[in-house]
Amino acid sequence: MVVDRQKILPPVAGTTRYGSSVAVDGMRAIVGADKVVFILARSGGGWIEETALPNNVSPTFGHAVSIHGSIAVVGANAESTDGPSFGAAYIFEKQNGVWTERARLYVQSPMPIL
Repeated sequence: MVVDRQKILPPVAGTTRYGSSVAVDGMRAIVGADKVVFILARSGGGWIEETALPNNVSPTFGHAVSIHGSIAVVGANAESTDGPSFGAAYIFEKQNGVWTERARLYVQSPMPIL
């Protein structure tokens, strides 16, 4: 069995919690950090930064990440438009080489724990 490994360091100095959440889909990966996520693309024998998606509103932006094709979802577990902070999910889409926020989903009230 062949295992391909590469240590990927934060592309921006001073980035905290880099790698706290990670998801991979084929030739693309998404890596969470505090207030920013990085989308990486497989290139040759390694990974290169495709883009950074910063967020200066939510301190927990990047707490959870997922990626599938040209769609990325970024979770922020303590964000709300008003009142208690139950969380939010940011939906990004890549079109014509550019990642753009398409939607922001908020929890209106928490689900009861059964």
